[in-house]
Parts: sequence; C-alpha cells; structure tokens
Amino acid sequence: MKDYSDILTQIERAEISPFVWTRLQQKLENKSTSKISINASRAMVVSLMLLLVLNMFALNRTQKQDDSMINFAESMNLFPQNSIYGE
Repeated sequence: MKDYSDILTQIERAEISPFVWTRLQQKLENKSTSKISINASRAMVVSLMLLLVLNMFALNRTQKQDDSMINFAESMNLFPQNSIYGE
C-alpha cells in the first residue's frame, strides 16, 4: 500500500485566474458588509420592550387575582383543614 504523503506530493497545485479571484474577493467583502438598518433595530428593541411590559403586567395581574381569591376563601372559611383535630 502506498504512503499517502507520496500521493499528495504528486498532486499539482491549481492556479486560479485573476478575474475569478477578484470576483470571489468582492463577493466575500459584500457579504461581510451587510448590516441591519437603524429603523429595523429600533423596531426590534421597541417590540421586545413592549413584550416585556405586557408580560410584567400579566404576571402582576395574575398575582393580584390569586391574592383576592385567597382573601375570599379565608373570609368564607373555605380552606380545607388537613389536621385531624380541626385546630
């Protein structure tokens, strides 16, 4: 079996034409310069802030409803008693 290094030394290096090389470089430069516009980034920030505020509002409202239900249950003595002697 031949050694792989012998096979690799037989391979000739390919030359690329200058025209293809410059086009390839230009495409790579164009890809790296694409950016998100300022208006799009502002819209994303505003959307995320609005979502955060709505979530906080919903969580706060749920907590208040839970507190009012607990107060109602306490006033009506609706809590189950888990003790044997009803202390």
